[in-house]
Amino acid sequence: MKIEKINNDKIRIFFNIKDLEENNIDFHSFMSNSIYSQKIFLHILDEAEKTLGFVTQNCKILLETLSIPDNSFVLTITKINFKKQKKYEYIDNKNNNITFYAFESIDYFCDFINSLPEDLINHIDNFSNKISLYLYENAYYLIIEDINLSSTFLDSFILKISEFSELINSLSLKDNIIEDGLLIFKNNAIKDCFKYFIKKFK
Repeated sequence: MKIEKINNDKIRIFFNIKDLEENNIDFHSFMSNSIYSQKIFLHILDEAEKTLGFVTQNCKILLETLSIPDNSFVLTITKINFKKQKKYEYIDNKNNNITFYAFESIDYFCDFINSLPEDLINHIDNFSNKISLYLYENAYYLIIEDINLSSTFLDSFILKISEFSELINSLSLKDNIIEDGLLIFKNNAIKDCFKYFIKKFK
């Protein structure tokens, strides 16, 4: 078993058949939602905290599993700092229909894009046709304009982006970002990021 730290909120655990046998882990029991699997999972979190300082106390956890060749698999664990929001609370200025979010790093932004359903990405123009990404003072800002409030993707988009970023409620900061920040993607930040940084690694 190998534990790898991706960032402060994400780790990956690599298992193979030998790891399962040495730790008396039954794969099918582990993948089920049972007391057995919960005990193993808590043991993994203890190891991650001791070896990597990955503390999950009072955090919500997102689990993702991926099967790889040779009967091995990868378990990805992500801590989620989820903030509940009202459906339209994320609209920064209702008259201008603009909102923007801050991501701590480009990895967080890519993780957000990677978490979106591909159907949403393919139809993102129906949600907003002007989504820009800027780098400003060591943070990445996604500025979303002309939002379609009747979009069927509205709720799922809010839920996903809230897991990886922080809502910013300051139009004056937006002006500073546009004036002094580095423009990375101009109008199609989500599609472009998926195209150039995500899709080729899948």
